[in-house]
Amino acid sequence: MARSYKKLIYQNLSILKKAITFRTSLKNFDRSFCLSSFFIGRSFLVYNGKKFQPVTVLPGMLKQRLGEFSLTRAVFVPKQKKKQIIKKKFKKVKS
Repeated sequence: MARSYKKLIYQNLSILKKAITFRTSLKNFDRSFCLSSFFIGRSFLVYNGKKFQPVTVLPGMLKQRLGEFSLTRAVFVPKQKKKQIIKKKFKKVKS
């Protein structure tokens, strides 16, 4: 069981009001906001400390936090793998 399931449900009232009125994706700085069934199919722009990342709510995401779906750190890829990937792409472009 994930940690967010054990904690209490937290929903910011201002985000709920915006979700009712707006049809487009909502900009959201609150990563601890808990998702409920009302938000299925809606899209959020979640701030990860550098930029806003798009998150669309699916049924499997219920009772989890918005911050769990917006990564704050870049995925580390070693330089050798990057070189191999670039070589493969370059070969495809040449032929």
